[in-house]
Amino acid sequence: MTEIIEYAPIAIVILAFLFKHKIFITPEQLKNERLAIKKEVEEKFLSIVAFRQFERRIDDNFKNNSNRFDKIDVSLEHIKDILINHNH
Repeated sequence: MTEIIEYAPIAIVILAFLFKHKIFITPEQLKNERLAIKKEVEEKFLSIVAFRQFERRIDDNFKNNSNRFDKIDVSLEHIKDILINHNH
């Protein structure tokens, strides 16, 4: 019994530390924490569906711009041909 009394203050300090730093939580607190994390994730991150739509739009824009550059390249070739033929 004296050993229990001797180590009681240390046990109280350890338990206080564990509760203060939320090492152990109740199932209700765990549920609340999960809901808070889920809400934060939904606010800060895109869903996979939204990301795929964004990715598709970027790909489409890239393809459209690529076609425009091809047309510009053909136009520049045409202008070069006209200038070369005009000088000769």
